[in-house]
Amino acid sequence: MPGILTHYDEDNQELYYVSPDLELPESLEGQTKITDLYAAQTHDGTFFIWWVNHSDTSWFRAAQKALRTAREEWVRVVSRKGANTYDLYDPENPIPDPDWSKLPPFIEMVEDSFEGRLVNSLEHPLLRKLRGLHDDEQ
Repeated sequence: MPGILTHYDEDNQELYYVSPDLELPESLEGQTKITDLYAAQTHDGTFFIWWVNHSDTSWFRAAQKALRTAREEWVRVVSRKGANTYDLYDPENPIPDPDWSKLPPFIEMVEDSFEGRLVNSLEHPLLRKLRGLHDDEQ
């Protein structure tokens, strides 16, 4: 899913999906990022959503390289924070091709991935926090 609006909350280390229908105040626009979502699978068959923020950084370029490689072959992606990049490793043993027929519908994966973290109102607790409002303030 290309180009959704998100906010990563450093306090609870959670990614929030910001509804495209929500008109954000200018003060909050700079606290969101454009993020692409990808369906991925681990070696044991577990499906997950990998999210990649758009940016002009080595992280983004390394993620794009990892995605291109992973579309063609199995690869283990490991972040190397000191270098702001990802290292790619071939599997030591052969891994069978994914059975994409077992993949849940992508929208279902996205909804499950963001359960409880959909921001669709300016009154959402995350946006209230970012605006410096407390629960008892309007």
